[in-house]
Amino acid sequence: MTRVYQKLKDLRRKNSFLFGDVILPDETTKLDENLFTFFREAINFDGYLIATNFGKSAKKYDFKQLFASTKLPDTAKVVYFDWFDSNKNNDFELENKIQTNRILLNPGEFLVLSYIR
Repeated sequence: MTRVYQKLKDLRRKNSFLFGDVILPDETTKLDENLFTFFREAINFDGYLIATNFGKSAKKYDFKQLFASTKLPDTAKVVYFDWFDSNKNNDFELENKIQTNRILLNPGEFLVLSYIR
């Protein structure tokens, strides 16, 4: 748990977190009640998508659809991942780009992606 808080503290210093907008999923999309997600974005700086699956089972999420009105990019770079109270985890690799329309999150998994528009 401490690692997550330290990473979040480090991310708070990024420009998008300091003065960027908080963008929530579109109201018109059906949001999974176990998914906590948002992104932070400031003009001319990297944006960050944050997602956590608080459910008891793995689920594949389409973040492009959840944030359709904001035109989330097709790919984003993994900048941090961790998991809470679970021995299951994805094989995310830091700095790898992944598709934003099909991200599998295991129970308790926490993911931070960065992107440039």
